[in-house]
Amino acid sequence: MNIRLSYYGWMVTRHLVNANQLHLGDSPETDLLLDLYTGLIAPHADSSLHNSMRDEGLIELSNDSVGREDILLRYRRNPFEHVEKVIFEFTTYCNFNCEHCYNAQVPRMTEANPRLLMEAVNSLLRMGIRRFDFVGGEVSRYGNGWLDVVEHIRSHGEDIVISLYTNGWWLEQENFKAAGQPIISTQAYLEELKRRGISHVVFSLDGQGELHDASRHQIGLYQKILRGMEQVKKTGLAPRVSLLIRPEWTAEE
Repeated sequence: MNIRLSYYGWMVTRHLVNANQLHLGDSPETDLLLDLYTGLIAPHADSSLHNSMRDEGLIELSNDSVGREDILLRYRRNPFEHVEKVIFEFTTYCNFNCEHCYNAQVPRMTEANPRLLMEAVNSLLRMGIRRFDFVGGEVSRYGNGWLDVVEHIRSHGEDIVISLYTNGWWLEQENFKAAGQPIISTQAYLEELKRRGISHVVFSLDGQGELHDASRHQIGLYQKILRGMEQVKKTGLAPRVSLLIRPEWTAEE
């Protein structure tokens, strides 16, 4: 019986090699990762090193009949190969009732154990994922603990893109509750988002002006978002929009 890198182990090792963070002699685990990355297989041993790396999901057993070409083909078909970002749908609760929203038909629930997401983040970061989006429902209102996950992600690097997707309900508000904590103003909330590690604030738009307001059942929201994007930018965050494309907007040829 042989051992080889798992999908996860292949992604982790490739990321570390490309970042020049793996060097022979650093540790027995490092040496084995590099051996398997270049040589693809190695004899299995009932050792503490092999057992611990199997428990971590870095390596797996491989039948002696599986050759190098089969292993390479498996890595080329790696389902994680082109994963560049991860979306956390933290909650399905929302304070709006938008016409197009699919969440109207799903059970209402919110992540009850953010620490599990932090553990998942640790694995995703090791694979080289550097972009994370937080969506809902409306995570900014109902996602208690989501900013703790954001802060955990940010602690692993300033280059990571972390985005909040929001309907903008908190714009031009005072003394409201968001992310499970009291907030005195919109500006205070933006500063808290930046302090905890958010880099981008993405507002959902369903069209221009009254079309957006009608879809969201919120008079004046479109103009609030336009003003809010400037406030977001002044706070040092990057404003973005997520635009709903309607069939009637398609130009006739």
